[in-house]
Amino acid sequence: MLQEKEFLDWLVAEKFELAFSHMYDVCPIGLIHYAEIPSWIWLNSGALMDFVAHYMGVPNIPSYSPRWLIPDKETAIFRELIDPNFPDIVEVAKKCPLVMVNSNELYELPRPTLAKVVNIGGIGIQIKDAKPLSKEFQQIVDAHEGIVVFSFGSVAPAHRMPEAWKKAFLEAFARFPKIGFIMKYEGTDLGDRLPPNVRLSKWIPQADLLGNPKTVALISHGGYNSLQEAITAGVPLVTVALFGDQPRNAKLAERHRFSINILKRDLNADTVTRALRKLTNDKR
Repeated sequence: MLQEKEFLDWLVAEKFELAFSHMYDVCPIGLIHYAEIPSWIWLNSGALMDFVAHYMGVPNIPSYSPRWLIPDKETAIFRELIDPNFPDIVEVAKKCPLVMVNSNELYELPRPTLAKVVNIGGIGIQIKDAKPLSKEFQQIVDAHEGIVVFSFGSVAPAHRMPEAWKKAFLEAFARFPKIGFIMKYEGTDLGDRLPPNVRLSKWIPQADLLGNPKTVALISHGGYNSLQEAITAGVPLVTVALFGDQPRNAKLAERHRFSINILKRDLNADTVTRALRKLTNDKR
């Protein structure tokens, strides 16, 4: 990107007054400084990241706030490709006027904070009554005593999961004939293997399904938005964390006792069955 002169010239010429930078990398901060954008906000789609907290002067307390180590190579790249005297991006980052995190102190881990760190958890979630379901989904809801929603989000399509996982989920689902399972599944390879209580769809109205009174659980990859949708709807989860922030999210939900986390290495029909039985029998 730093070698794209046309892009860099455009960034300067637009004279932006405000910029948002995602927390996963500090490279955008260098671009903001280069373009002389006067104000900017550090934004995250999940919780406050530890290296950002460190740069902001928020203590990371090892006893209850696990730390992530992020190497700093971006400054050297800017000095090589833009200007040998380019400032240390970490020092620029420390001057960030406002940090926004898509989280909420009520369900996050305890940690020190500052006034310029603002929680905006649930920013993409509308608090409203669930919409009526289409005929396709209403039929399976009406035919069963309860519903379990299955979604691994959009980044890791479920049809790409290992074959052993597919067999494990289908075998476990077949053990709950009174419960209907609605799976967000993009492939066509399960057609002749589906138990009668399982319905596949390439797209599902997840928020509306979670808001349905018959929904008893969400099986999820542990994405932060899915976590917040489940919290909003009051639906417990079974999480199978895949990568990124998902293991942390899954542990967070388990810590607050509204989720059961299954490690990838432990996933089989029996572990899925035990998790679902525990959730469906728990009357809390």
